[in-house]
Amino acid sequence: MNVSAARFELALKELNPSDWERFERLSSVFLATDFAGLRTMASPGGDRGRDAELYALDGEPNTLFQFAVRGDWEQKIKETLNRLRVEFPGTSAVVFMSSQPIGAKADKVRKLAREQGVSLDVRDRSWFVERFDADDSRRNAAAELARVIVDPFLEQSGIIRNAPGVNGQDAKTALVFLELQAKDDDTAKGLTKSCYESLVRAALQGTTAERRKSRADVRSHVAMLLPQHEPGQLVPFVDAALKRLERSAVKHYVNHDDFHISHEEIEKTKDRIAGLALLQAGFISDVHDIVQSALGDGYADIKFAEVLIGRILETYFYRLGEEFAQSVAGGRDIPLNADLLKNVVLEIAPVGHPKANITWSDFLYSSILSLIASPSNETTELFMIWSTAYTLFAFLSEVPDVQQATKKLFGHGTLWFDTSVLLPIFAERAFPDDMRPFTDLMRQLRRAGLKLFVTSGVIEEIERHLNLCKHYLRVQNWIGRVPYVYQRYALAGGVPSRFNGWLEQFLGDHRPLDDLADFLSELAGIEASDLPSWDSLPQSLIDEVKEYWQSVQDNRRGHVEGADLPTLQLAKHDSENYLSVLAERRVELGKSVLGYTSWLVTMDSAAWKLTRSLSKDSLSFVNHGPVISLDFLIKYLSFGPRRDRVDTSIKGHSRVFTSTIYENIPADLIKAAAEVRESCQGLNERLVLRRIRDEMDKRRMSVGIIQNAGLDGLDAALASMF
Repeated sequence: MNVSAARFELALKELNPSDWERFERLSSVFLATDFAGLRTMASPGGDRGRDAELYALDGEPNTLFQFAVRGDWEQKIKETLNRLRVEFPGTSAVVFMSSQPIGAKADKVRKLAREQGVSLDVRDRSWFVERFDADDSRRNAAAELARVIVDPFLEQSGIIRNAPGVNGQDAKTALVFLELQAKDDDTAKGLTKSCYESLVRAALQGTTAERRKSRADVRSHVAMLLPQHEPGQLVPFVDAALKRLERSAVKHYVNHDDFHISHEEIEKTKDRIAGLALLQAGFISDVHDIVQSALGDGYADIKFAEVLIGRILETYFYRLGEEFAQSVAGGRDIPLNADLLKNVVLEIAPVGHPKANITWSDFLYSSILSLIASPSNETTELFMIWSTAYTLFAFLSEVPDVQQATKKLFGHGTLWFDTSVLLPIFAERAFPDDMRPFTDLMRQLRRAGLKLFVTSGVIEEIERHLNLCKHYLRVQNWIGRVPYVYQRYALAGGVPSRFNGWLEQFLGDHRPLDDLADFLSELAGIEASDLPSWDSLPQSLIDEVKEYWQSVQDNRRGHVEGADLPTLQLAKHDSENYLSVLAERRVELGKSVLGYTSWLVTMDSAAWKLTRSLSKDSLSFVNHGPVISLDFLIKYLSFGPRRDRVDTSIKGHSRVFTSTIYENIPADLIKAAAEVRESCQGLNERLVLRRIRDEMDKRRMSVGIIQNAGLDGLDAALASMF
């Protein structure tokens, strides 16, 4: 039996200290290829500090081996070195075999070994996974370990959770198969086909040649999962899925018209579920690091906090999926989700304090924002899977034919971006390539065939903001917020004296506006465009929009040091963005809300609220608001008519986008961030960013994160840009 790398890795991860004998046998097999003279030394009388040795013909062995499952591997290595120094003083090399992920973290203890005259070779979990398929002996040993350790866990659907909005064991199993589909999504296959194949697989879970299910039973099982629809509506989709799966995953007994999952498909499913379980393990590890950092090792129930964070995030993705599916299937207006995460936290957070002077709601919200700001690759991919799976489940609850429903989405179109969405693109240039979600999102939208535009007014605002960053560095006693792009540059470890030079990648001194336009065009295909004519818009509507934005900007403008872009000009730019989209829509009269092809993309909540201030006649003319959210665009990429063009290897666009990207970071916290970064030299960049975030959270929690974050914070941040 062959196993996948993911299944073998999960087996290593799930090893307990009581499984030490299994790990010793596995290690011996893996080492035998490299060391023909290996001798295992397990003995009832003790092994004198080594589990194996390399046979030496002319005396005491000097190359010794230690096998360990323990999580405290560093302590185990130190104990081994101390013991061997007494028992085998001539030892020159130690090979330490561990089921734990260690990597570069072993550098410190390697140095300690060298100081004792011993060469230490640490072979950790990744060493095993990278070599398990090298020969038959290793393959068989890996398969045996997976069979004993992992398969019972997988066969019991061990990764099924108490998912929000999904009731009953059968429904939770179906969700797992939708998650597997999301993980291995074939964008060339229709959404409806993929969904029903997942539901049929879930219905046939546990079947064998001896325990088959009839066609009627499979139909009934799927109908039970989707009680909102008449069973007869679902029959064609179920039968078509069974027919397609007969060619690969399902065995069909024609005489009795019953089915079971093939043995090959059972093994493939175990491999796929193991991969999903590893992503969940990476997510739990991320959450554990954040909670432990905030509450300390002595906190009584870290697990309780971890469970709450997982529940909040899954509920958040479920609600996002539900709103998207209802908008598309029901032709409803696109919702504003800016407060959704905060609302879910307030709904789920228990009363009381996990730590003195910190409420549960503040602690959980802060921890989740820390996770969102610097997720591991595993967590990023899991977020994408949750988002897709919950949305598919929500679609199936709304309509039996998912593909047909998504045809309502615009197949092509134009997006107009404001400053709040584009500034992060510049700030991201201070971070590594795989930590630039806004840039990734823009590039994916371009791949999907959308045209991306920016007005000259927005380019002017960006230029003013970058100049404000320069001004900040020249002022000794700055009043107000640290400008956003410089905040992010400082968090990424940028040196203040090099900031002006760093900005030269975006603009020079001679023609800065043209430079910025060229940069956006080359980076993500965002083109500067002339404004469309407003002749088709009533003058009364134009006046109301201009008056609204002037009022918004007047309310936002406080004393901002270095500001030199007047409120009249800012209001003019906001009005231009809004009215340009409305003017383009006049050629699309009578379309449903999601049939419009021109949209304004912004993180500014004032744009969403504008329709509330319009007169009855103007509101009737506008019909549907022209604003679309980043969350909705992410869903569009996954479910829209051009989903086959999306590059699924790029995970950045799967990140969570929240208004807290514009959080307030005072100058003293910028300094604290620099100190944390200095103390974290050599660590993974995401871990460094998380430690910086944790340190800032500790300093701010006393004033209440919930009260100071969100839309109000975004409005204040936008006010401080210029």
